[in-house]
Amino acid sequence: MIVSAHQPHYLPWIGYFNKIHLSDVFMLMDNMVYTNKGYINRNRILTKNGVQYLSVPLIKPNGLDTKINELIIESDNRKIWNEKHLRAIRHNYSKGAGFKS
Repeated sequence: MIVSAHQPHYLPWIGYFNKIHLSDVFMLMDNMVYTNKGYINRNRILTKNGVQYLSVPLIKPNGLDTKINELIIESDNRKIWNEKHLRAIRHNYSKGAGFKS
């Protein structure tokens, strides 16, 4: 039996899904302390001008010791960042093979 675990990621890479596929049991480790500048709430996409980061705005109720499962998505900017991310993805990937809007 293959058991694997990983922290949650925003827009995970293909290897993340392969890890899930190869596992009999997969666990999301969301009880660990959140680290800044990781990929839990952000990721990057390639654009014609290079790399662009897409970040989900978060509220960390316990400051530096906030666990991943305690994070709160900032609701005031929710619609703004959702639309910005979708626009960036469509603009940069809509002409790619297999892209469906």
